Formats: sequence, C-alpha cells, structure tokens
Amino acid sequence: MFGFKKKEKNFYGQFRVEFKEIWKDIFFIYRNFIHWTLSKIIISAWGIALGVLVMIPFLLLMFIFGLIDPINWLSIFSKEVNSQDVLLGALAGNPFWFITMIFLFVVLMLAFVFATNYYIFLLAKMYFYSVRGKLLNYKKNLYFSKHYITKFFAILSWIVMYLLAPAIIVVGGVFFLYYLLNIGVISVSLFSIFLFIFIVLFVITEFYLFYRIIFSYIILAFEKKENTEKKSLSYIKESISLTGGKSIIKFVFILVVYAFILLPIQTIQDSLNTASYNMSTAVAYKSELIENIEAEDVKYFEYITKKYKSNTSEELLDKISLYTKLSFFVYFLRYFLFGGIGVLLLSSFYYHVLLRKK
Repeated sequence: MFGFKKKEKNFYGQFRVEFKEIWKDIFFIYRNFIHWTLSKIIISAWGIALGVLVMIPFLLLMFIFGLIDPINWLSIFSKEVNSQDVLLGALAGNPFWFITMIFLFVVLMLAFVFATNYYIFLLAKMYFYSVRGKLLNYKKNLYFSKHYITKFFAILSWIVMYLLAPAIIVVGGVFFLYYLLNIGVISVSLFSIFLFIFIVLFVITEFYLFYRIIFSYIILAFEKKENTEKKSLSYIKESISLTGGKSIIKFVFILVVYAFILLPIQTIQDSLNTASYNMSTAVAYKSELIENIEAEDVKYFEYITKKYKSNTSEELLDKISLYTKLSFFVYFLRYFLFGGIGVLLLSSFYYHVLLRKK
C-alpha cells in the first residue's frame, strides 16, 4: 500500500518536473519569436510549394485525359444547366472516363495533402534543436532531403492505415446495424444505443491509436543522422513501444491545458464566422435570393429575420466586411502566436517524457 503511494508520488513528482521542462521549451521559442515566426513562414511556404510540385504530374494527366475523354467537364460549372444532372449523365454515358477522372482528382488531392504535411516534419526538426536550447538556421532544415521526404511519406502512410482500420470496422458495423434495423431484428431505440456505443468506442480507439503512433515522425525528426537501414514501420513500432504505461495520462493533461489556452481565440474566431454567415444569409433572404426554405430551416430563418430586422442589406454588408477582416486578423494572430505549438508539444513531450523511459 505504502509502496503504491510512493510510486504514485514519484509519478506525479516526475511529471511536474517534465511539465516544467515542456513549459521552458515553449518560453524558449517565444523568447526567440522572430526566428520562430520566420522559420514557420518558410516551412509553411515550402510545404505548400512541395504540395503543388507533387500535384503537377497528376494535373498534367488530368489535362491529357480531359482532351481525350468525351465528357464536357466545363459544362458542370455552367449556370444554365443542372450540375447534378450533368454529372449523372456523364457517369451513365461514359463511366470509364468519369471514374478515371474522379480517381485522378482524388489521388491529386491526397498527394497534395500528403506533401504539404511535410511541413510538420520540418517543424519537428526545428524543435529538435529548440528543446536543447538551440536555434536551427533557416537554411539548414531538411527541405530537399530525398531520404527524409520519402521516409516521412512512408511513415505518414502507415499512420493513416492504422487510423483507418478502426474507421472501416465502425462503418461496417454501422451498415450491419442498419441492415438489422431494416429487417426488423432491432428497434430504432436499440439502433441508436448501439450507434452511440460505436461512436464512443471509435473516438476512444482513434485517440489511443493516435497517441501510440503519432510520435513516429518525431522519432524520425530527432535522428542525429540519416538511418538508411531503418524501415518506416520501425518508427511506428518504436513509437508504440515508447508510449505504453501511464504516459498517456500526462499526454492528455498537456492536451487539455493546450486546448484551454487555444479556446478563447478559437471561440472569438468561431463567433465572427458564425455572425458573418448569419448576416450573409439574412442579406440573401432580404434580397429574395432564397426562395425555397426547408422545413427544418424555418426556425433558423425566423431567428435571423428577427435578429437583423432593423438592419438594411447595405448595413449588413458593411458588417460582414468588418467581421471578415476581423476573422482574418484573428486567424493570423492565432497563426503567429500558436501556429506550430502542437508539434512543439509533441516534440517536447517525446524529448522530456518518452525518452526518459528508454
């Protein structure tokens, strides 16, 4: 009993020390705010540039296929026709070309997302130095490293596959429940209960998996030199081995603190966006641009009509312009003050908490 209390005391005592170290890392980057901000801008720009570069081959393929296939894709964007009818007609008349182009578009978007995510690795590499109280020169990050780019993409692919596995199981389970509901085996209330359980289990499982494998790319970034022999799956396994035990409690606590810090500025931005959307809808409604209102939207339109009854469309447009500018200001403020902090927390947690377990 006393031994358990001693272990528990040591656990929380050690975490207090680790938590202080993590805060020191945060204060370090804010003390070097200009260097940190410029590094973030360069890294973000390179991430977008890499995404565009990766997209080019797929864009060329789509352009070539667009010249060959018989579908008039530009007609989809015409105001004179129903886009849905055009798409359905294209699918029915030319299924091969339609599916090919959609497939290429999906691959193109996935390639862009994967490539732009390389900026996360570059941030982690920068934090490899900052957690040690050093600054990485802007020019010395691994922007053009073929080894790290390919290995990061491989690790990211493994992470996505790990996280997709529970999603596939849950979707299959939901379809099965829906089938049981249709044939009358279960009631609607029982279906709702099972669906709720599925969703809760899915969220818990995804978070747990995320925690166990997310440090894979941090491990890669914290390598002191290239390891060409180490396979990408090895980083996943190493992350899993490091994140066992009670460390998840520490991780959750840090996430909660981080969420509370971000909450005020996120709430402000959400409020501005919501207000802009409501006013835009009110302007459209006042201008009679919205004709058919769905039954479930009646209360919403009654609310905005009452709320903005005394405002003219011109006044609302002026407010929308102001709120949009404020929203952009808050967005950039959040980027400059908190952008990249999430990766720093992961890097710092790995360095001060997980590595101590080795």
